[in-house]
Amino acid sequence: MELSLQLRVAGAFIYLVSSAFGIIFPLLISGDDAVEKLNSSIIFRSLRTFCAGLVVSVALIHMLSDASLSLAAATPYYQSLGFTIATAGIWFMLTLNIVVSSLKYSGSEPPKSSKDIAVNNAEHDLCSEVSDIEVAVQTTKEADNRTAEELACSHSHAINAIFDQADSKAMIKVYLLEVAIATHSIIIGLNLGLYGEGDIGKIESLIPAISIHQFFEGMALGFALVQIRHKLSFCKCFLFCVTFALTTPTGVVMGILISEYGNPSANNDLTIGCLNAFAAGILLYISLIEMVAQEFSSLGESTPRDSKSHSQRTQEKLLLSCALALGMSVMAILAIWA
Repeated sequence: MELSLQLRVAGAFIYLVSSAFGIIFPLLISGDDAVEKLNSSIIFRSLRTFCAGLVVSVALIHMLSDASLSLAAATPYYQSLGFTIATAGIWFMLTLNIVVSSLKYSGSEPPKSSKDIAVNNAEHDLCSEVSDIEVAVQTTKEADNRTAEELACSHSHAINAIFDQADSKAMIKVYLLEVAIATHSIIIGLNLGLYGEGDIGKIESLIPAISIHQFFEGMALGFALVQIRHKLSFCKCFLFCVTFALTTPTGVVMGILISEYGNPSANNDLTIGCLNAFAAGILLYISLIEMVAQEFSSLGESTPRDSKSHSQRTQEKLLLSCALALGMSVMAILAIWA
């Protein structure tokens, strides 16, 4: 067996281990009260923001730049094709969120303000809810023909619709995050698999770089997975981890088969470039809108439950900003080699 082939096969196994450990690591450290930890602990919030920075950097520095180069070579008459396809990926995610929100709200009225959500998040028992609603019934003409129990049920259904919608959006975010990252992982594995006997130096430098790259990508996906773990069975959660862990080794195997038995053509650049660009658009939307913006906006004004001072909140935002910059820097440095 050629040395380059041995190195590529060894790289596939190393990628399998690093990817698996990366996605399992957040699940192991989060515990059973995962959602509460992620939302309350500044350490976990910083780790989550660090992972958001990884995803932003992967989308812009790794995927979109590679896509632009591939598509510029395949379509020299339109140099901006990669950015155009990435824009389509962003539009796709925006439209998908609108559709999901519309479907989840059909048949139920959402609360009119955020105060309604905050009030109904309080841990009141059913008796106190019914008592409060009975007072409202006596002072409101519109509710003359409705009992307090009916009002409580309708209010409960509205709140359940809000939580179901949030869970559905989080679920879709994780699925699309997995698809986008998996697409990128297969492509970088494919590139390594296509190297031959004259590229031993490149292979030796790429193996550790891509291993670290896959670990951090897996960690970003793992923290997103933690947020919906209560909605997933063990089998589904296991399937998520296995699917991601196998993506890069699968790409390596495909590259080896093409280099040994196939005939790489210019059409491969066009296909890979389109996939990379569209996946980059999806990752940009998820990272900037669903992860970064959501993380920082949650550190808003004080609530009765959270009486942190303005200076404390500013310090937390600065800490999250540093975590975001660190995540982006890690992938930017890794882009030197992979």
